[in-house]
Amino acid sequence: MKLPRLLGMLSLLLLVFAACSNSDEAISSTVSPTLTTLAPAQTGVEDAVVVTTTSTTFAIPDEIGYSIVKRIDGADGDIVVVLLDPTTYTSLTDIDLLGITQDVIEAFPPILEAHIVDTQEAADAVLAEDPTDEQKAALAENYLLALEDGIKVTFLGPFASFGTDLLGS
Repeated sequence: MKLPRLLGMLSLLLLVFAACSNSDEAISSTVSPTLTTLAPAQTGVEDAVVVTTTSTTFAIPDEIGYSIVKRIDGADGDIVVVLLDPTTYTSLTDIDLLGITQDVIEAFPPILEAHIVDTQEAADAVLAEDPTDEQKAALAENYLLALEDGIKVTFLGPFASFGTDLLGS
């Protein structure tokens, strides 16, 4: 009788140890975006209360799309021209532009200079040494942000009122 009792105690000790062990694995959970209420069970009572709910769907905004349309390799870092995809947003803020800049720096290192524009015409003109009047007009409206030295941000065009700042400050 001592052996089954010893095995039982060892099993119990093993279960306690497994339950109390500190696991490094992440615990994931899924939350349903809609709430569903089941119909109440028929109880035979005539005055049953029925609870109804309405579901509300909240749209989660997608990220603003962009592409690197030009990249020039450099010894201290590359120069990139970033073209925003206007079909992926309805409005832009200075925070959006800073987020895109940070994303480009992290996703496509090493970046020394970045030029963010929202039309192909501005993308073609942004690195021109002697832009034409037409290119200057495109840049005035569609050249949104310039990153210099990998950290200095200058807002341009419709965002010029935000001035110059340092990334991360």
